[in-house]
Amino acid sequence: MSATQCDILVIGTSIDSHVNAVRELLPTEMQVAHLAVDRFPKESSLSVHYKEGSYPVLEFDDGGTRWDISAPRVAWFRRLGAPGLADSLDEKYRAFALGEAEQLIDGVCRLARPNSWVNEYSKTREADNKLVQLHLARQCGLLTPETLITNDLESARTWISAEDGPVLAKSIHSPLIAGHGDANREWAFSHVLTALEGLQLLGLEHAPAQLQQFVPKAYELRVTTVGDRHFVARIDTSRGSSDEDWRRGEHEVSATTALPHHVGSALNRLLFQLGLRFAASDFIVTPNGDYIFLEANPHGAWLWIERQVPQYDVSAAIAALLSAEIDRR
Repeated sequence: MSATQCDILVIGTSIDSHVNAVRELLPTEMQVAHLAVDRFPKESSLSVHYKEGSYPVLEFDDGGTRWDISAPRVAWFRRLGAPGLADSLDEKYRAFALGEAEQLIDGVCRLARPNSWVNEYSKTREADNKLVQLHLARQCGLLTPETLITNDLESARTWISAEDGPVLAKSIHSPLIAGHGDANREWAFSHVLTALEGLQLLGLEHAPAQLQQFVPKAYELRVTTVGDRHFVARIDTSRGSSDEDWRRGEHEVSATTALPHHVGSALNRLLFQLGLRFAASDFIVTPNGDYIFLEANPHGAWLWIERQVPQYDVSAAIAALLSAEIDRR
């Protein structure tokens, strides 16, 4: 049985509503293969054929169609997720099977040769590192908070004592600390260290953390970049804990027009350096009008803003970008 050539290869998960939102806006005649990593290998299959004198042939069977994903016209790398293992698999083999599945997914993503990427897989894996981002952001002309990332208790205490003002504790990878995949999740959102926490820094020796100068804010911005377009949303937080991290409290979102030219140009330079054509970047705007860069997420969400601000049409912009990449090839 011959495999079907695809116009667009989507790499993501089956539960990501952002993928569905974009797919609904694509022309119906486009052949779209959705490599949902959370359904592999339980409900789908991947094969890599090595033949003498030719590049490997990559095939993906989603349970309904067998796709040739060796050279799609466009590949959209939305995000990875945990592979989906069969419930019947013996527990003692699960770690082994998980590692094998992850290795195959990673290899396929690296071997695929689309005409263009949004975002390129290997570059995105490197760009999704806050340490790299902060270094490059400063080089590109963006303002960032004073920061220490460490698991050394003495270094942390010395740095905190030298700071003139409050200090935030933040994760460097993911704020989800327990309850992966279930309803009883625990989060480590950004928060200002109390005097006692600053002395004890409990758990730092087990997991490194990001300590950051607390920046007073007038409001925050979520800037979602698609190609050369910046969609700017203003986030106003209510009083209380959400002043430290808007994700943990009530907030209002509204659309703004544009970034100041110097900030937009610096952000463009950063995303170019990171090799990203899509990113969701967070900024603090201080009472003095300074724009402070926090991070750029290559896998950021946007539907929560579209629901509140209809003109924040990121889904349509991504669909248009994917379609344009096909049309110009």
